[in-house]
Amino acid sequence: ALTHLPFPRPGLSPCVDQYSYQGLRLGNTQTCTAQGFFLVFGQLSTYAYNAALSIYFACAIYFKLKKKTIQNRVEPVLHLVAVVVPFSLALTPLADENYNPTAEHCAIDTLPATCIGDGTNCERG
Repeated sequence: ALTHLPFPRPGLSPCVDQYSYQGLRLGNTQTCTAQGFFLVFGQLSTYAYNAALSIYFACAIYFKLKKKTIQNRVEPVLHLVAVVVPFSLALTPLADENYNPTAEHCAIDTLPATCIGDGTNCERG
């Protein structure tokens, strides 16, 4: 997941600089947000496609549906759900500016991590 490369460059945000990350940081807030979005979308898509495979094999083996029936009726729904649901769930933190640097990569977190839930001392999230 590109590790710290998408993290905001030193000097762009005092909240990010206080973490004292080791390694090369070449990004900005937008690159960090993109990394977090694709990380969450990819993880959720993995779970969704794993479930889709289970449903596919249940239809083929247990319910003994014909290949054409599975291709025409089941697969389109499985692909639609496996893409649309994770995409929708990954958009919510994007709208709330919750994709920020964490200890390992950019993910869902407040900035700084010590930000209080009522918005006190928060730069983002």
